[in-house]
Amino acid sequence: MDLVVSISTQHSEMLQQNPWAARLIEDSVTFDDWKKHLREFELLNNRFISFIQTSESQNQDSYSMPQMWLFSRPSHPVPVCVLESEFELMMCHRDKVVFDIDLVKILRKQFPKAHVLTLHEPFAGQWKEVAQGMGYLDHVSLTTHLYKVDQDTLTKIEEPQFYFKKIERLDREVYRSIEGFIRETMRKRVKKDEVNRSYQKHCFYGLFHRGRLLSIAAKTRSIPNARCISYVYTPPELRGRAYARVLVSQMAQDILEKESVQTVFLYADQSNPSSNRLYQNLGFQKVCGCVTFVS
Repeated sequence: MDLVVSISTQHSEMLQQNPWAARLIEDSVTFDDWKKHLREFELLNNRFISFIQTSESQNQDSYSMPQMWLFSRPSHPVPVCVLESEFELMMCHRDKVVFDIDLVKILRKQFPKAHVLTLHEPFAGQWKEVAQGMGYLDHVSLTTHLYKVDQDTLTKIEEPQFYFKKIERLDREVYRSIEGFIRETMRKRVKKDEVNRSYQKHCFYGLFHRGRLLSIAAKTRSIPNARCISYVYTPPELRGRAYARVLVSQMAQDILEKESVQTVFLYADQSNPSSNRLYQNLGFQKVCGCVTFVS
């Protein structure tokens, strides 16, 4: 079955000025249609695949649905995902993608308000060189490593004095931890509705001792063979005691034993050596790097 696509009059006019075709992939596209384009780099394209699965959910609020686009010219498709706002783009990972002046032009024209772009590291230098050569002042705001672990490589930690459980309500300590994670990761002030949306959207777990919350993490994106852990956060006054290490190990073990996935994956800020060391010591293996540009 072919991809379900549409080209509006505006896009048709654009094709006369640019060799790249811009196609909006309709919500009716099925996961299997897209999977044939993404299966080779499934883990690298986890955000794309997760969005496609979400779009198939009957309960999904259409207002919050990301749009997925396919920019292509003969034999050279470059999928692009507009994330949850018109200000942020993410490029799909494909082999042998070439960013030329024409592609940069059509992306800038198609998404004039987008000022955040995420790419995998192999293509980030290429994008920066072309964009800056055209006068765009993109700068790197965040670099992360993508890690993965499975049953064979995970370091299992048993600490009977602590217990790990699902967080059932957004109390003050949980709110503070989610807010702290967003603030430290995104390096920005956090609005109250951002914290509320994050809590409602994801499944949060905590590591506790005698009723006290020590560290949090969340199960987030899910793709057919893997599940993502994110929002790993320990309050500053409790750091240096390996609480996050225990929590991530127990969460990963729980996912691999109870869910029908073979891999757990997560992202770590490249500028934070302690978190990278933590995941590596737990058996997580580096897959690739990701770069986020802001213009």
